[in-house]
Amino acid sequence: MVSKISQQVIREVVARTDMRAVVGEEVRLIKAGGDSLKGLCPFHNEKTPSFTINLSKRAYYCHGCGAGGDVIKFVRETRGLHFSEAVEWLAARAGVRIERENVSPAEQRRRRQEHSERSRLLDLNAAALAWFQQQLKGPAGASARAYLNERGLNEETVAKFKIGCAPDSWDGLSRHLMSRKFDANEIIQLGLAAPRRNGNGIYDRFRDRLMFPVYSSSGDLIAFGGRDLGGTSNAKYMNSPESELINQRAPGQQGGKKFYKKSHEVYGLSVAKKGIRSASGVAVLVEGNLDVMMLHQFGITNAVCPMGTALTVEQLNLIKRYSKRVALVFDGDKAGRAAMMKAVPRCLEAGLDGVYVLLPDGEDPDTLLRTKGVAEWERLLKKAKSLVTGWIDAMVAQWDGTLRGKAEILEQVAPLLATIKDPISREMATDYLGTRLLSDRIED
Repeated sequence: MVSKISQQVIREVVARTDMRAVVGEEVRLIKAGGDSLKGLCPFHNEKTPSFTINLSKRAYYCHGCGAGGDVIKFVRETRGLHFSEAVEWLAARAGVRIERENVSPAEQRRRRQEHSERSRLLDLNAAALAWFQQQLKGPAGASARAYLNERGLNEETVAKFKIGCAPDSWDGLSRHLMSRKFDANEIIQLGLAAPRRNGNGIYDRFRDRLMFPVYSSSGDLIAFGGRDLGGTSNAKYMNSPESELINQRAPGQQGGKKFYKKSHEVYGLSVAKKGIRSASGVAVLVEGNLDVMMLHQFGITNAVCPMGTALTVEQLNLIKRYSKRVALVFDGDKAGRAAMMKAVPRCLEAGLDGVYVLLPDGEDPDTLLRTKGVAEWERLLKKAKSLVTGWIDAMVAQWDGTLRGKAEILEQVAPLLATIKDPISREMATDYLGTRLLSDRIED
């Protein structure tokens, strides 16, 4: 039987939620008379406030774009959550216990324990981040501050992404967290530390690194990424290992519910949501954390990047909650071209449309913006090829001109065309492929 949240609980969550506070996290609200407030709509670009909330009716409405609903819908739309996720998010804030229908008392207890464990781990990560940020400001953060300055990242951007640093210390973070009454096993569970080989204590996994906190789309701090500062590590970048809620597994379950799964998360999405909506629903996907930060610094606030080395369908499905169009931006080297060839089919599989840009060889978004500015960035995006036609061009560019080669191209492109759901778009892409294979000259 499928469990669901009872209507009584849902009504209680809505009744006990401070709608002014929830909406106020996304919209700067001002009095509009009576029990109404207004502000700039978070769902479309506007200069004059047309977005209002009615506190007595517990509802919002935008007279500009027509968006409207209750506080649950607002959280769903702004945070990219499913209905039950939005109710649970609000319930946690309002102190309402979620009791699901068609769920045994034992399962209810397990879920409460799971929620308690998750809350504890989120607190642990928050304590670690506060310590990393403190280190960045102190003497131990000198090399990290020098690196940020070298990369041209200003204080506002560093604060926006809550950057910190891990000093060159074997157990500074571990000692701090245990002094805050966190258990060594919990610290190991989140990958912030590892057990010593002799079994006597633990040591910090992140040492002498610039630290990037990783947030879920709903704003939970679930992991960290670290960039080597000393140049002595074999791993230039190191991410938190995947983690799970291990203490409250269901009977017979091999693994616990995931706390952090790298292939399901997108770096920067929690701060880029507004920018994506403001950019007519387009998400810019780049390859690295620092690229994302530099784009935001230059005012391109719809930029994100996948966690891990390869873009996954799960990450694209998460982006799709906010946008059905993407602009893929890849470095212009061999690795960037290879990444583009893999990414486009995954975008189409996820039902996303858009364009892709291959930057000039040797350039990445960071260097391009710092040396050539926003005007060049915008020029490249304006002349960008659509995902399908650009991918076909890249495939045809490999054609050796023989009939056998033509057959191989058709073999490779056919699965991509099959993923295009709209029949007219699919037919146009098929015609385009035929035209390209019939041309006497292959263009780059």
